[in-house]
Amino acid sequence: MHSSGEPLSADLQKEVVGDWRDAIGRILEESIARQNQLLDSMEDEKLTWNSRDRRFLEFNLITQLRILRGMCKCIRELSRETPDFPLARGALGEALKAMSESERGRWVNWYRGDLKVGVKALLKHLEDLEFQRA
Repeated sequence: MHSSGEPLSADLQKEVVGDWRDAIGRILEESIARQNQLLDSMEDEKLTWNSRDRRFLEFNLITQLRILRGMCKCIRELSRETPDFPLARGALGEALKAMSESERGRWVNWYRGDLKVGVKALLKHLEDLEFQRA
């Protein structure tokens, strides 16, 4: 909608949405690449961490980065002109896998309700949306 309250022309809408998609796509690609670099560097470095720090960093920082990366990948796939639902669901699967793999020791059942992040609920919404679009 234009600031005058009038709807945007179809051409202008297409240009604005296209620009938005391009910008979001670039931001997400850069973010995912940086997350990959950080995760790779931590993987190389974690052998040098003492056991207490390693447990904390693996169960917190690394897990959170993997969840964030999965969410970013999901948004990237959904923000395309033609959303790629299978890739978006796969990205959420990566986030769920990170959550599941981190639940060891004192962190068992930490994500059991998935209430804060809501990955399982988002996955269900994606499945419903994809079904409606089919």
